[in-house]
Order: sequence, then structure tokens, then C-alpha cells
Amino acid sequence: MNIKNILNSVLDFFFPRECIKCGNSGGYLCKNCFDKIDIKKFFSCPHCGRKNLSGEFCGGYCKNGYYFDRLIYCFDYEKKSWIKNLIVNLKYKFSEDTGNILGAFMARQFLAYFRERKSAAVLVPVPLSVKKLKYRGFNQSKILCNYLKNRFNLTVLDCFYRHESNSQVKLNKFERSKNIRGTIFIPDKFKELVDGKSVILVDDIATTLSTLNECSLVLKKAGVRQICCFTLARRWRN
Repeated sequence: MNIKNILNSVLDFFFPRECIKCGNSGGYLCKNCFDKIDIKKFFSCPHCGRKNLSGEFCGGYCKNGYYFDRLIYCFDYEKKSWIKNLIVNLKYKFSEDTGNILGAFMARQFLAYFRERKSAAVLVPVPLSVKKLKYRGFNQSKILCNYLKNRFNLTVLDCFYRHESNSQVKLNKFERSKNIRGTIFIPDKFKELVDGKSVILVDDIATTLSTLNECSLVLKKAGVRQICCFTLARRWRN
């Protein structure tokens, strides 16, 4: 058991985990509350937000400048919400256990939307930089991919490498796009593995779509045929 796990065990002993919705002890989200939570059934154009069933772009104008084909997600992301609390626990409080809860929600949406395509699905996690991966100890997108892999016997291809860049958190859409441009690439040894494939690109939150779009551009250049972005949450922000 590593130091992080020992520390988490000590904290759990003195401060038992409570369900973020009902307050009962035993975990971050109890089964009763989990079963009551509905996931998205209608999606929207990733650019303008007009509602539709498939998460596709409305047309030529909305699709202009984007390299993925659609965006599917489980929840709307709001500042004061339980889903934000769970994602923060996973990303910034280093709670890998939360990944199982969030992965279960993604599995529910996967069954609802990708059931007919799961045999041909290739999951690709959005990458972290080496520095951030070393600091956090895990890539939350890969944790979600691995949950889906184990649940549905899917293929996960961790094919990206990401150079260091400034944090995206406080940047607007234009600044994020400029900041991440050219920082993500696919090593040659992986290119033949994605050529001609349909890919499900997995991340935790879709905000300005800059990171998803940069990843998609790199995938399309490597010969990927279709890309569906699949995230836990969608946060609308300029």
C-alpha cells in the first residue's frame, strides 16, 4: 500500500465518507441515490446548443472548425452541483474511488447510446502532460476508459503524448484553443492502430471543446474515420 492509500485509509477512519446527495455514510454516492439519478436523454449541437437526439452539429456553419463528429455526455455541469463535487474529488483530491462511480454513469450512457456499436468501439482517453500525470498519479480520462473497457470488453488505445502548456482553467475559448495548439501528437508506432478506425474520445468535462478538438484534429490526420466525443459532463462557457 502506497503513502496516498495509507493517508486515504486514515482519513476514512476519522472522517467517514458521506453520500454527497443524502448525507448517509458509506461512500461518496450511495446506491439509492445513484439509482435515482437520470442521465441525459437529449443532447445538443456542440457549437450552438440547439437540442437534438444524436449530439451532432446542426450544419455547415456550426461544424466549421471542428474535427469531431458529435458529442455525447451524461450530465450538465453546474457550479453548485453534485457532479462537480464528484469530478473535483477525482481530479483534485486524488480520489480514484470516485472513478468507479463516475465510470458507472458513463457505462449507463454507453449502453443507452452506443449499444449497437460497442463491438467496433475503440476508446481513446484525452491525455495529460507528463508533469501533470506525475503530480496527480493517474489520468482521470483513462480511469473512465478502463472502467468501460472492463465492463464491456472494449479496446482502449492510450495513443497520445502531450507536451507541457499553461493551465486551461482560467482561459476563454480562443485562449484555450491557442494555448493547446500543437501540444498533442500521436507517436508513429500508434498511427497504424488508429488508421481507418472509428474512435470514442473520452474526457471528464467538455467546456470550450478546445482540447477535444485538438485531439480530434490529430486523430483525423492519423487516418481516423469518425470521432465521437464522450464525456461525463458538458459545461457551457464562452
